Amino acid sequence: AAVSPARRDDGVCIQDRVQAPRAPVRKAPRVTGRGFAFGAVQCRWQASGPDRPAIARHWLGTLPGVDGGAALQRDARARPRLPAGHGDVGWAHTRGQLLLAYAPHGQVGVDVEAGDRRVRVAELARRYFAPEATAGLLALQGDAQRLAFLGLWCAKEAVLKAHGHGLAFGLHRLVFEPASDTP
Repeated sequence: AAVSPARRDDGVCIQDRVQAPRAPVRKAPRVTGRGFAFGAVQCRWQASGPDRPAIARHWLGTLPGVDGGAALQRDARARPRLPAGHGDVGWAHTRGQLLLAYAPHGQVGVDVEAGDRRVRVAELARRYFAPEATAGLLALQGDAQRLAFLGLWCAKEAVLKAHGHGLAFGLHRLVFEPASDTP
């Protein structure tokens, strides 16, 4: 699966297992069991269920210094929110798996896509990405193109979730510069 947690306050966007045309900053996670961390952002993989807010509340209650009983709510755009001063939470799910993230400060956004997901890269990139990103993706072939697309989609969606506007903001309005380490 492609994983992209993002923190809006410091511009961090991390990807795991997928390289994409430039996420702002990549850091290696600290992995502990099914949980892992990117700096202060705590994350957890687990089986998904119909009541994701309840799963998130339970997980938050297991984190040291986090009030699991804090009133998890949804804002006007349906983004999960904790009360002021309690940090931020986000989640994404795919194929029965749930990725949870908690940031003690700032805002956090995550997205996940199955790494073997088949996508119509050219069609979707032309529709949802800026021309520069589309050109970069179309220059790639086969699995490299598909994985780069999924990584870029995850990175963009994670940043937009942290931003609070989600996909309604427009994926084409968010452009990452090419990374020097991207083939």
